[in-house]
Amino acid sequence: MLLTSSYTPRELLRLHGELPFELTERLVDTFDAAEAIKASLTYIEEASYGFAEEGFVEGINIRLASLAKTLRGRNKAELLSIIEHLQQIEVDTVRSGEHGKENLDKFIKIVDSLE
Repeated sequence: MLLTSSYTPRELLRLHGELPFELTERLVDTFDAAEAIKASLTYIEEASYGFAEEGFVEGINIRLASLAKTLRGRNKAELLSIIEHLQQIEVDTVRSGEHGKENLDKFIKIVDSLE
């Protein structure tokens, strides 16, 4: 059988009606790997629901804002600064989670297309 690296396995099969043993083994290994990836899809889908959603620190911020109303001077200013930092942490965490979820969703679509 004439083998050249310019042919894909599919082209070789169409041209010669068979594939070299080494190539067949690689294709079987690739198939096994794809099956393992598909089997892990449930875990990936579950992970995509584990990201923090907007408002996840809202309850504590409300309590801290109420506490800030009872304070004066430096203590009040410090607590308001802490509240602002918590709000920024929430924004950053949600944004990061959205990015992670988008990437997991892309991965899920790729795996679904293997079938």
